[in-house]
Amino acid sequence: MANYYYLMAQLPSISFGSKAPFKYEEFEELAFRYINKKDRELLKGLSLEPSRDGKKTSSSLLNKWYEFERAVRLALRELRAVKLKWENVDISYEEHAKVVSSYYAQNIASQAFSMEDPLQAELFLDKKRFEFLNGIKSENAFSSDALFSYAIMLLIILREESFSKEIGVEEYKKLYSEILEKSS
Repeated sequence: MANYYYLMAQLPSISFGSKAPFKYEEFEELAFRYINKKDRELLKGLSLEPSRDGKKTSSSLLNKWYEFERAVRLALRELRAVKLKWENVDISYEEHAKVVSSYYAQNIASQAFSMEDPLQAELFLDKKRFEFLNGIKSENAFSSDALFSYAIMLLIILREESFSKEIGVEEYKKLYSEILEKSS
């Protein structure tokens, strides 16, 4: 616990829409000096894209994060399938049941899906991700869960900083054309 205190006390605060205080690699380098091997492995494997298998980790915060993110992504997939009239959605019964049981994730996905501008939809999703993380993070600001929450938020900010409107529009048109070709 003392090591987490020294680490977390050094980290600059981050919030939605803020600039990343450092690169993720720099964050990891700093964190690895203070955390135990188990948490180091979890931090190395941290991702904004959860695996579909729903495999649990030793962190309750990460388990909640991955379950939430998986539900949002699956809800978006189902919405796209309906809109594009796909016959095979590739979502299992268990996955569909998790989406249906998470009204919050369904609501977020529906709101994002209804937005015309893909960039605004992504920013909306990221804002909701921040809100979710703030809602589940540990009351103990000097714990491994606080560290994981900070790391996910940093990844989100770094991802946002990589957005380019011009490249995004070009990529969107390319993907949309591919989807239309497949559905024809």
